[in-house]
Amino acid sequence: MRKLFMAAILIACTAPFTFAQTTGDDYNKVDVFVGFSHNRVDTGISDPDDDFLSEREGFNGINASVTGNVSRYVGLKGDYSFHRKSFNDS
Repeated sequence: MRKLFMAAILIACTAPFTFAQTTGDDYNKVDVFVGFSHNRVDTGISDPDDDFLSEREGFNGINASVTGNVSRYVGLKGDYSFHRKSFNDS
């Protein structure tokens, strides 16, 4: 009986999410995204005494994309990302 009650509570709590879905031909023609990105890159410089995480460098950057939706299920996407790090050799 407890499992049935918990299942009913779960269904009751997740049912409102179904109303957030769109129906018919209601979809965005264009989707745009711009966001921050952080990559951890293996630089190839290895020292047997170093820690695994210290062999990697962090690069900050951006990621941007534009998607033009041709239909509800098909779209064309352009994606661009740029990352850089300033190294101080002194």
